Amino acid sequence: MQFPSALALFCSAVTLFKPSWAGTSSISSYPLAVRNPYLSTWLPGNVASDAPTAELQFWQGQIIYWPVLVRVGGVTYYCLSEVDGVSNATAATQTGIEFTATHTIINLTAAEATVTLDFFSPVSPSNYIRQSLPYSYLTVNVSSSSAQDIQIFSGVDDSWSGISGDLLADVQTGNDGETVFFNVSNPSETVFTENDQMPAWGSIVFGSKPTTSSTLTYQYASRSTVQQAFVADGALAGTATSYVEDYVFGLSHDFGSSTSASATFAVGYDRAQSINFLGTSYSGYYMSEYPTPALALPAFLADYESAYAESVTFDARVVAAGEAFSTNYTDLLEQSARQVYGAMDLVIPTDTLDTSSVIAFLKEISSNGDIDTVDVIFPTFPALYVISPEWIKLLLEPYLIYINTGDWPQEYIPHDLGVYPTASGHNDGGGEAIYVEATAPFFTLLYAHAYATGGSSSWLDTYKERLLVAGDWTVANGLYPSDQLSTVDAITSSANQTGLAMSAGVGLKALGALFDLSNYTSYGESFAATIYTDAGIGLDNASDPTHLTYNYGYPDSWLTAFHLFPDALLGLETFPSSAAELEAAWYSEQYAALANVSGGVLYAEPGNGDDVNFMISEWAMWAGATSDKYASSYGIGEKAVNAMHGFITNGLNSVPMPTKFIVEGTSDIGTYVVNRARPTVGSVWALLALNGSWASSDVTVQALRDKAPGELVSIILQMQSSYEQQVADLQSQYAVVSRQLAQLTDILNTHFTSQMTAIQSVQHTPAATSPGDPYDNVEIKITPSSDPNKPPIVVPSSLDSVADVWEEYRYGRNGNPSLESVEVRWGPRWRRDYKVQRWFNKRKIIVSKIKQYIADGVDEQAAVHELQMMRRNRTLNWLSRELESHRKETKKQWKAAREAAIANKQAMLGSGTMPANLT
Repeated sequence: MQFPSALALFCSAVTLFKPSWAGTSSISSYPLAVRNPYLSTWLPGNVASDAPTAELQFWQGQIIYWPVLVRVGGVTYYCLSEVDGVSNATAATQTGIEFTATHTIINLTAAEATVTLDFFSPVSPSNYIRQSLPYSYLTVNVSSSSAQDIQIFSGVDDSWSGISGDLLADVQTGNDGETVFFNVSNPSETVFTENDQMPAWGSIVFGSKPTTSSTLTYQYASRSTVQQAFVADGALAGTATSYVEDYVFGLSHDFGSSTSASATFAVGYDRAQSINFLGTSYSGYYMSEYPTPALALPAFLADYESAYAESVTFDARVVAAGEAFSTNYTDLLEQSARQVYGAMDLVIPTDTLDTSSVIAFLKEISSNGDIDTVDVIFPTFPALYVISPEWIKLLLEPYLIYINTGDWPQEYIPHDLGVYPTASGHNDGGGEAIYVEATAPFFTLLYAHAYATGGSSSWLDTYKERLLVAGDWTVANGLYPSDQLSTVDAITSSANQTGLAMSAGVGLKALGALFDLSNYTSYGESFAATIYTDAGIGLDNASDPTHLTYNYGYPDSWLTAFHLFPDALLGLETFPSSAAELEAAWYSEQYAALANVSGGVLYAEPGNGDDVNFMISEWAMWAGATSDKYASSYGIGEKAVNAMHGFITNGLNSVPMPTKFIVEGTSDIGTYVVNRARPTVGSVWALLALNGSWASSDVTVQALRDKAPGELVSIILQMQSSYEQQVADLQSQYAVVSRQLAQLTDILNTHFTSQMTAIQSVQHTPAATSPGDPYDNVEIKITPSSDPNKPPIVVPSSLDSVADVWEEYRYGRNGNPSLESVEVRWGPRWRRDYKVQRWFNKRKIIVSKIKQYIADGVDEQAAVHELQMMRRNRTLNWLSRELESHRKETKKQWKAAREAAIANKQAMLGSGTMPANLT
């Protein structure tokens, strides 16, 4: 039985929520599905104004096929990725494109209908399950002024992977019994292999589930066959051929006659084995709960509302933080967020799926593909420091585990752990010749984690001895570095680099602070004195300096002294503030020199004569943040922001947010060099980390540390203003929602009597037990594992009454422990088997209803009796389905009411009709 839609009048007022803070700058490339190094699909900026005919790209540039078609009143419009070989379809007209930190929204029209494509890749680093799920959302919304037949189609093909060979294309149903998805894999795959940066193992996953108002169909065949079927009928054939290259996996929603429709698709790339770490397979964290796509994809789709709500909050926080600086800076923050976390994998051991062993890996995208590269983590860390400081630890712990094995023969820290996705280390002691710049920043990063979290360093006790070996090596080799590369390895290696020595000094002081060891603190301060304060060997002129040099003894050389940023951020003060002031004045001159050429700034002029004609935006951002803290009058932070923003919006670059640009001397000024789609855009967050506020409600000890009384007063006033605004917003929302709820109550009361009559009619109408009903009173079997660390083996029961189900769950039957106690002890680990999971899900629906009655004050026995009466002579399966149907209908109604309230609020605010006392 289905309840009538009591909220139809509200639904007609609901419009797609478009955040007022969405960016509209024309950027180099728009993230569409960006979740990890293998799920990274973009809309290049040079075709972004005409998405219906655009070719999408993997971050490396391979073409990705992802068509979207809508059919309104029998007429088909293509909205994304121009379709091949299809007649009687026309391109929708694009009216705009917007982006937030987590969404890219394309706006189109199809005759009188409006269409929006919302590409949503969650950024949820504190929710390990949500963040690690390897899928992304596409929601297609269609709205028409009059009721018409509406259908929505989307599909993918094998261009989403580097898999080759005879692939297996399965059509599967999720464990929820509703989600339909394609799972495309190679049964003869070789794990941990790549094909031109794309995964050559794992599976493409593309799915959706029917809404309460749509019918979902599927088809796998040639592009023209599948898409022409949609054009002709608005539905697909429900068939799948054997694999053929470039065939399309299509899904279609048919909404019938309506004024609006919304369909959400999920696309992703599933790897049961994600990372090879020292010969041990690691899997995505999500597999601790959802070990197969049949479990994971339905869970991902079911999480949409919660994930969306979180994204709205996150996006708003990004804008609030960015606008305190400038609109350009806000754009950079918004562009960078998905790119930062889209380069990482959050994983746990495959054999145990032990969540206490969680670690993270990062890919050095677009250069050499290394895994967990220290000098890539380092420029990335400002974003992590602000958003999720615990991830600094997650990325560094694999290094600590590796060097503690004794297999790494050098005293310093290795530059990387191998080539993604295999972190095998460098047991031969090799790797790139970056020694100081791998070791000293490693200490700084460890301290950054402790400083940001206010946590203890006791977790490092196991690794302390080995870290101090690296510390002693830095003491001996850091002040006068041997011939080696810096982090900017495009510059030829050289000895006595000032930047490396500064990095060593800051790193040693961080190591001393981390373990409260004064000897390392003293060494760090001594390095700084030799470089700058006393001897001044790192200055162009020790008695009357104008800048720090790139190499000792080369007064005409210079560098971007980004090493001063973590020194200031972490309160180390290895170098005095006058060093940052000196550099700010120097940077100002360099920006002025190129102001009429590119607006950028050179990274450095080395002493070895290398011709450096590029800007490194990561380090320009760090230098800008430090300069603004100590010498804000020069405006170096704003200059760095505007330069980077200019390069990304100048129309010369059509790749995912690059970070290295030519700024001098060639006809290619303003174009990017190599570096694209890298997580190092996290460096953009340096200005916010050092000089901004992530959220006034998140004031911590760290945020208040070292603040002058005037600054503390400013923070308090900012908090007060923020809270007053929040109160005003809540009052406004409360007033509007109260009116909506009053209307809702009237409508529900109108329907209540007829609904109860219908229910009672069903309850008093005997129905024969279905021949296929599994409940024939077979008792559950719970067999403890021989391994105390593993969950018991459960063989599901088949019971014939609600009372038996409740007894089995709450108290246990026939000597077996209660399911409730098993669930508390083992969580989902005891029900990883698909059949057990599905059986438990049905049980849980009934149990949850009984718990709800009890929570409402109903006696336990009466609660069980109430459900048994509702069931009468029908099966327990029927009861589960009916309860779930009621739950979904109620949820749908309340969701519609909430959306209507939000829409009304937005309309009132936009029209200026909000009561004065509530605006």
